[in-house]
Amino acid sequence: MSIGGGVKVAPVMQVINAYRNVDSGTAADSQGSGYERVLVSPGLEFSYNAAKLYTDVSVPVYQHVNGDQLVAPVQFQAVVSYAF
Repeated sequence: MSIGGGVKVAPVMQVINAYRNVDSGTAADSQGSGYERVLVSPGLEFSYNAAKLYTDVSVPVYQHVNGDQLVAPVQFQAVVSYAF
């Protein structure tokens, strides 16, 4: 969709599944590492000529972490790119 002035906007939707196995080795904390989560990530991509801006917000819809780990309730992302 074009919003004027040559700027185009495209909606983006991702479902992200991330899995990390527990740590291993002699100094590993296998009780407090590893996770599985599913995130829903709606976003927008803006483009103008060779420049692009991509932004999204990822919200967990399912997560299981082992032990006491800090987990962000929401993740924000912005990427700026330019093709030469």
